[in-house]
Amino acid sequence: MRSRVHSLVYKIRKDYLTRENSFVIIVFVFLFFWSASSVVAMERNWQQQRYLEAQRVELVRLQVEVSTLGLEQLYLESEEYQELAARKRQNRMLPGETMLRLPPNSETARNKFASDDELAAPRLSNPQQWLRFLLP
Repeated sequence: MRSRVHSLVYKIRKDYLTRENSFVIIVFVFLFFWSASSVVAMERNWQQQRYLEAQRVELVRLQVEVSTLGLEQLYLESEEYQELAARKRQNRMLPGETMLRLPPNSETARNKFASDDELAAPRLSNPQQWLRFLLP
């Protein structure tokens, strides 16, 4: 039995563990680890790309909000708004005008034009997403 094991070990060393086979095994191990690390790097880059895209959308949203607030501030500082505010709060009227009070808007009327379609990120197809990811 011992001689059979020795003969089997000898045969494996002689026939299978040659320099050429060892080189091929080393190359395959190297390629496996190299491809695995490439896949991990691509996944990390994909996650970073998604995070960056979310940050860009947030930046656009904040820029729109800042510009809207700037326009609102300019309007609040205008003479037209100040005259309208004085009329509303102090019940002032110009000669020949009559005061008209309206009930507050319903929830449906308030939400009718409230949509964020302008801020939504464009939906790209899967191939377009891959092209954007691989060729920035």
